[in-house]
Amino acid sequence: MSSHLQRIRLHPWYSVAIVAWTAFCHPGMFGALNGLGAAGEETASLSNVVNAVTFGALTVGGFFTGIICNKIGTRWTLVLGTLGYAPYADPPVQERGRAVATKFTLQNFASSLGGMISLGLNIRQSQAGRVSDSTYFVFISIMALGLPAAVTIPQPHQVVRGDGSRVGAHRFQSWKMELAGLRRTLGLKSFHILLPFLIYWQWDLSYMWTWNAQYHSVRARALLSTLFYLIGPTFIGPLQGYLLDNAKWSRKSRARVAVVSFTILTLLTWIYGLVVQYQYDKQTTIIDITDPVFIKSCLLFILYGLIENSAMVTGSLGLDPGSVATFVGLATAIGSAGSTAAFILGACNVSLIWQLWANVITFLVSVPGLLYTGFNLVTEDAVIDAATTHVDWIDTAETNEAISTRSFAGYYD
Repeated sequence: MSSHLQRIRLHPWYSVAIVAWTAFCHPGMFGALNGLGAAGEETASLSNVVNAVTFGALTVGGFFTGIICNKIGTRWTLVLGTLGYAPYADPPVQERGRAVATKFTLQNFASSLGGMISLGLNIRQSQAGRVSDSTYFVFISIMALGLPAAVTIPQPHQVVRGDGSRVGAHRFQSWKMELAGLRRTLGLKSFHILLPFLIYWQWDLSYMWTWNAQYHSVRARALLSTLFYLIGPTFIGPLQGYLLDNAKWSRKSRARVAVVSFTILTLLTWIYGLVVQYQYDKQTTIIDITDPVFIKSCLLFILYGLIENSAMVTGSLGLDPGSVATFVGLATAIGSAGSTAAFILGACNVSLIWQLWANVITFLVSVPGLLYTGFNLVTEDAVIDAATTHVDWIDTAETNEAISTRSFAGYYD
């Protein structure tokens, strides 16, 4: 490999781009498929059961993926499972909001693109039913493109930032020490405070996807899926990433604005969702894109997409890179546990009204911890940068110990 290509490969944004590409091919297509409602099938019964099993596996695996990542490295973790979260520590702290936004933007653009593909392939299906087989073939083909790119991602210690600094890569020492690190993360006060929010984080997916399938025609479902992922996560997401990186305001100020804005928007969205749900519960015919009432569905699904942007406040962790992997694995596990519970409700044929109320109640319970974290537990940029920039191993441990009681909050800013 030429020196010029090698410099490109070792730049932080190459890692971000590869992670974003794998997110496009894998979770992006997963979102596209499920965003159609019932995973493209006519009823949601089977998809709810399968998703409950899937997220149940993520719940168990999430507790250990961080440790596995620390053992085998980010490249092979990405290759094996396209997990792709640990390289968020590669860019300088002032660029991490944009780095996270890049990943989620491409991932959600893939989901919206999947909706467009499904709409094109099923444009004549104005009644209830399932998507065509060709829709599944296209999605599976795109999924196959992520693995080759993942092999090229550099290890963290090889990455060189624009200012010449390097990432403080994690050194795996023993399984015993990694498990001790897992216990320390589980014992953080801030982890306990944010636990309700982590449970809520992905709880809403089951309701939204089932709602789309139950009330809409095949082509209407495809259009709603496109709007869900395109407007909020794909278009608004990068703007949020830019604002989270804006050094004109302190990290604490940015965190406070982020959590307050998210809370207000989410509360108003769920109120509107309740109004629409009670109206649609009396609906006896399938809603198609030509029906006037479809405007309500479009507005609601766009708003639902906007409140999925809660992950944009995960731009910077106040932990060293080894702890970052452990922490994100835990967050994934807890979020997946919430999804599992929600899909079990769907698989048990709980009415959509009660599934919606479960979402609202879970959100309201999570609000105090989220607001407390945003206002009181956020770590400043300088401390986060020190924890993820190459220094001596002893210094890294000391830095991590010094910020451990406050670092979790950085996950949501």
